[in-house]
Order: sequence, then C-alpha cells, then structure tokens
Amino acid sequence: FIYKEAGVNRPLKLSDHRSDNQNKIDYRNQINKLANAVKEIITSIRFPDRKVERETEGRPATEEIAKAEKITNDHSIAVLPFVNLSQDASQEYFADGITENILIQLASLRKLRVISRTSIMRYKKTTKSAPEIATELSVKYILEGSAQTHGNKVRIQVQLIDAEKDDHLWSKVFVESLDDIFTIQNNVAEIVAKELLLSLAPKETEKLKVVPTKNLEAYDLFLKGRHAFNQWGVEGYRAATEYFKQAIAKDPDLKEAYSYLASSYSARMSWNGDLSPQEAQKNIETYLKEAWKRGPSDNDYLTKAFVEFFVHKNFDAAEKLFLEAIELNTNNALVLYTYSYLLNMMGRFEEGLEWMNKAKEIEPLSVPYFNYQTISLHLMGRNEAALNTLHEGLRLYPSVLRFYDFMARIYLTLERWESAEETVLAGFRTSTVRPPSMVAFLAIASSSLNKKDKCKELLEELEHRSDKHEREVNINIVYVYNALGDLTAARHWLDKAKQTNDVGLIWWQVDPLFKNLRDQLQEGVPLQSADFPSAEKHIVALLEADMPKLPYHNLAHIYDVLDAALVIAKSEQASEDEINLLRLAALFHDAGYIYSSSNHEERGAQMARDILPKYGLTNEQIATIGNVILVTRIPQSPRTRLEKIMCDADLDYLGRDDFYKIGERLLEEMKMVGVVETEREWNIMQKTFLESHRYHTDYSKKSREALKRQRLEEIILKLKK
Repeated sequence: FIYKEAGVNRPLKLSDHRSDNQNKIDYRNQINKLANAVKEIITSIRFPDRKVERETEGRPATEEIAKAEKITNDHSIAVLPFVNLSQDASQEYFADGITENILIQLASLRKLRVISRTSIMRYKKTTKSAPEIATELSVKYILEGSAQTHGNKVRIQVQLIDAEKDDHLWSKVFVESLDDIFTIQNNVAEIVAKELLLSLAPKETEKLKVVPTKNLEAYDLFLKGRHAFNQWGVEGYRAATEYFKQAIAKDPDLKEAYSYLASSYSARMSWNGDLSPQEAQKNIETYLKEAWKRGPSDNDYLTKAFVEFFVHKNFDAAEKLFLEAIELNTNNALVLYTYSYLLNMMGRFEEGLEWMNKAKEIEPLSVPYFNYQTISLHLMGRNEAALNTLHEGLRLYPSVLRFYDFMARIYLTLERWESAEETVLAGFRTSTVRPPSMVAFLAIASSSLNKKDKCKELLEELEHRSDKHEREVNINIVYVYNALGDLTAARHWLDKAKQTNDVGLIWWQVDPLFKNLRDQLQEGVPLQSADFPSAEKHIVALLEADMPKLPYHNLAHIYDVLDAALVIAKSEQASEDEINLLRLAALFHDAGYIYSSSNHEERGAQMARDILPKYGLTNEQIATIGNVILVTRIPQSPRTRLEKIMCDADLDYLGRDDFYKIGERLLEEMKMVGVVETEREWNIMQKTFLESHRYHTDYSKKSREALKRQRLEEIILKLKK
C-alpha cells in the first residue's frame, strides 16, 4: 500500500532528500504513514463494523490511530464460564448454570452490553488472558469465577476485571448453603452494576431480587435441563424436555421451567429438530400459557414469535412479538438474530443485516452469527462474502452440518455444481443424519453433472421418506423438480408441503432457487396437463413388442382385465380422471412379465414410475397407479375404490362363463413353471383359492359372486369323485 502525497510522483527511496520534492516529504514520513495504514486495515479486519474516521490533512496520524484503538464500551462485560472445582465432573452443569444465571441477571440491565452465553462458552478452559478475551469480544470488563458444591454447601468465587488495564476491581468468595444460591447471584449482579457506576431502575432492582423457586431439587433439575438445551442438538432438546418436566413436577410454580419447556418444543421443530410444526405446536402452547400467566419474559415472547413465524407463517404478528421481546431485553442475541431472519424472509434485507450486526455485538463468532450473517449476505446477492463467512464458520465449528447445507445452497445458486456436490458429501461425512435439504441439493447437483441415475436414486429416497411422513421432506422435493424443469410435479409437491405445513415454506418468497417456479406461478403459466392417450400408446407399443406369449399371462389377459375394469368402473360411477388412471394401471399391471415373472407387480409399478412422468402425470397420480398395480398381489387387500375395482377386474373370470377355458390356460402355465403336475393338484389349489376369495365392488358381488360359488361346488364334487 502506498500513501500518495502532494508533490511526490513515485515512492520515495532512502537516498531521496526532502529538499528535492515540493512538499518537503521524506522517506521515513512515507513509511510511517504506510505503517499507520496497515494498522488501520488490521483494526478494520478485526472489527469490520467499527468506523474509523481519517483525515488526510491537518491531523496527525497518531490521532487517527488513537481513535481506531478506542474499541471498547465503558458499559460492556463478558461473564466467562465459571470453573467447576467440584471433584465430580458431573457437576459441570451447576457451574455452567451459575454462569448463565449471573449473565441473565446482568443482561436485564438495559445500560449494560452483555456478551451472550453462546459466545463466552468458547472460552471454557481457555488459557487466554482477560485482556486477550476482552479484545476479541470488544468489551471493557470481564467477570470470572469458580463454583464448588459439597453436600448442602456451595463455594463461589467471583472477580471483576478491568480488561483494558488488566486490573482487578473487585473479588469476593461466597461460602453459603445452597438455599442462598439466588441471593449470591443477585448480590454479584448488584455489585457489578455498582462497580460500573450504573444506576439501576426500580424495576431492575426488583427483578434482581426475584427468587425463582425455594425447591432446590427442582432448581437442580432445571439447571440440568438448561445445560442439555444449550447443547444445540436434537438429543439435547429431548433430554431438556424431560428435565424441565421433572422440575415442574417438583415445583409446579417454577416459571422458568415452563418457559424453557415451551422453548424446547419450539427448538425441536427447527432445522435440526425432530418434530413437525403440528407435533410441536400443542405442547408449545400448553407450556407457554403456563409461563405467560406467571409474567411473560423475553424468552416467552421469542417462543411465541417462533410459532407465528414457523407454524402460522404470520410474519407481521411475529415481528410485533420480536419487538416486544427486544423491548424487555436488549441483550438477548437470539431474539435479535431471529428477528433478522424474519426480516430477510420478508424481503427487508438491509434491515435484516442491520439487526444481525446488532446481535453480533452481543454474540460474536457464534454458530447463530455465522448462520444469520450467511442468510443476509446470500439474499442480498453477496454470495462470495457469504461463502467466506461459511468457510470461517467451518474453521471454528467443523461439525455444524447447517454450514454445509447453506454452502451447497449458495453453490447451486451460482451454478457451481461440482462444488455443491463436494460440499454435501463432505457434510454427510461429518454426520450420521441426511437432512432432506442436503439430499435435495445433491440430487440437483447430480442432475446438472449428468449423473441422472444418481439424481433418480436421491429423488426416490426423498419420496420414500415423504411416504413415511418424515418432516420437512416435501418442500425439498419441490427444489428438485423445479431444478429438473418439471413444473407440474414441483407444484404438486408444493401443495403437499403446504398440507404438511413445512417450516421451509418461509423461504418461498425470497429464495433464489425458487425464482423460476415462483415467477411462473405468479404469471399464471398453465401447468402441463397429463397426456393420457400418449402414455397409453407408449405402454401398448411396449406390450405388443415385448410381452411374453405365455398361456395365461399374455397380452390377451391384459386387455381382458382392462375391459373388465372399465365395466366395473362405469357401474361404480368412477370419474373421468379415475378411469384414466385405471386404464394405465390395467395396462401396466402385468407388464413386469417383460422382465421376469418374479415380483412382476413391483416391476410393473417401477415401469410406470419410469415412463409416466414424461407424459405430464404428477407424482401423486403415478403413486396411485403404482398402488393399484401392487394391490393385485395375492392375497389382495384393497383399500381405495380404484384398488377394489382393479382387484375385481383381475379375477373377474372367476364368476364368468369362460371360467374353465381361462383356467385351462392358467393350468398349462402352472405346469410349465412346475407349480402343479396333475389336474387333481390343480383342483385342490382352485378349491382353496375360491373358498378364501372375496369380491370387493358392488358390481362384482352382484354379477360374479353367485357363479363363482357354483364353480366352487363343481370343483368340490370333482374332487370327491
């Protein structure tokens, strides 16, 4: 970097004399300015949101640097994780609980900027000095301490440090009974406020004196629950749920337990959770109601905002609740981060970034910071900056799967298919789970890299997981079909995602990956209608060319079943759409014999899945046809009307005049494959089958059942002779 000076048209050398240029500038002056420039650059890299004013004339460089070095706020503090001095490592949650309680008490003081728990937990068991930590977190004060329990006694040591001066302002050792634990925590908060010369409002003083419970067993369970909750994973959320329930059982008036229990269920419907919005909502509302009637906290407003945001998709209502939470506690970083998320989903990207930066002041370099910084930059089109953010996040938190998910999403937006593929595979190597979004992103990358079989395999995985009612799958199938250009299928799965109320729908209006589908739907582009006649021509041509000429399972049998199905469907008053599906199911139902008699129904259903998408049939229509084919397996167990029609059509001959004629062809085929050898064996088989068989439609019961019974009596008579 070269600082330009008036009267100097090239970098000066050591041999240059100041009298030789217009403004009497010498080499050392230029080097000094260069050094100051480098220092400013380094300061800006470390603290990108801090403005450094500079003037090129009339002010010494030392003033500029002094301004840049004033990086802290007189009323800013970080509470470092308290050291667990108990011999029992399982008591770690207690020391963490003391840390968090003091932090929460301090965070309630509006004039104090308190670094969040998430950011300070990085310094657990750190060897860094207080000034180093304060510089990294941009705070003036550090509070550190230790906790030790023995029986009913607790020993807590606390010290307040002016990190800028590396000076211990105050320290104290509390040795009290566990019954006094809340008094100790309140005293620490009051003393810190006094040392920082903060004047407390009456409400703040009153709040510090609140004792949450007199039941220490309930409090201990609450601390364990909060410790589990703070592990940021589904197992932790599940464990927290149980601990909070146990705490409430010990003290039904423990407000914080209700509050965090509602939060646990809310967290379990998030990206790395295990509950759908519908599954979580009832529990959230039940426990939030209990917390609310005991006086809502900022955490309760946050949970209620989550419900409006993720469940009801009511962004305006969610915003009001977020602002209420911020009014109660300006130091709740999670509220600020999630509010920035909401603003981004509303398309208010600049505001989202602004609130994200406010949250960063309280909780820098945490997992939420990297998440929400990425979202803001990505939706503003600053994708390279977003990727840099994620790379930095992965250096600090290499096992956070969400970072890989976001990175793959951005690579797809940039059409960097190989990078997207590599990112998803790298993420899978760090985890035992396969988030639906990452499977979808890998399918899109595979298709774009001409790995069609891999894309098909991944899409089938997602559709199978949807069949099992796995959460958040349907919205991610939309991504795949949209990328494949199948607007009809994408719309179908979007409708399914709305039915299951997938949380991912909050991205619909802003996600660049949805733009194509979103634009076409908004412009009223008509959906491709299914071309049933062309689909029929395809399968008929295939059957006529390749269907084996077996005595029974042949083209004539397929047409016979088709004719019977149409007669029954007409009698059952099936709709035109149902008949179209039924015709294709009848044509495909034995098409699997083209490949093998073994599992031919499964093969026929698979052929339908392979062939029919190109004719505009939706996944739902294809799934219906597949189910109608598969239900013809013996023993038959149809559930839907179309399945019942198909089953009766497939065995329609049992109650017709040509029963024996068709039976002879089936006997011939049975002998060919070695199932039976004699006519008596065949009659025994027919008797057993006819005795157990039942027709399912009204038409077949009325038109075929009586003659079928007569054939059964005739066979029984033959066997007696």
